[in-house]
Amino acid sequence: MEEQYHRYSRNIARLGKDGQKRLREAKVLVCGLGGLGSGVVAALGGYGIGKIGLLDFDTVQLSNLNRQFIHRNCDVGKTKTSSAARFLEEFNPEIVQVLYNKKLDENFVLQGFDVVIDCFDNFESKLLLNRLAVQEGVSLVHGGVEDFKGQVITIKPAQTACLACVLGDCKEPAMSLAALPSAVNTISAIQANECVKILLSLEGTLYNKLLRLDLLKYEFKVVNLEKNPKCKVCG
Repeated sequence: MEEQYHRYSRNIARLGKDGQKRLREAKVLVCGLGGLGSGVVAALGGYGIGKIGLLDFDTVQLSNLNRQFIHRNCDVGKTKTSSAARFLEEFNPEIVQVLYNKKLDENFVLQGFDVVIDCFDNFESKLLLNRLAVQEGVSLVHGGVEDFKGQVITIKPAQTACLACVLGDCKEPAMSLAALPSAVNTISAIQANECVKILLSLEGTLYNKLLRLDLLKYEFKVVNLEKNPKCKVCG
């Protein structure tokens, strides 16, 4: 217990012992272990989230290493789940890990997790995860990055606008191949922050809000959202 206190003392200075205890009891699923997933996993490890699920079916590629800092050069060719698990074990061995080395599908069950974090790099998986989260009533933090730009939306099923309310019927919007470390690290930090705010019921959560940032222009904008009564997922 003394070692735990020292590890999390800077967290406890703001969140209190009770807040840290609640984080230690929390269960969070990180979907996608690329750039956004790297930052989210590292931040959640620092917060001391008790149980972290790691979902990805891909392997580490050399082109990933400009921004996916939980993976190393020697991890190239290995599964991202095993590489992320190694990082977490070395960084914070107290955390319980659950590995899902698979692609998200309609049969995946989110129940059992308090928060799900969308770190996918394609809209097909993002929209599927959104649909599953709404159906199962699990809070979801969406994030996306494109070159110097990024966005975050936090979704509380049955109460707020979901990702499908924002994207509509668009099945696969074009996404840039550019993924820059500064934007990825900033968005992943905001996603982890939103997760902690949900778990601790802190104010300022991005419910019914879309946060957009442009690091090239240093512009941050928050756009108000409304639940679409005709949404095919949550309407």
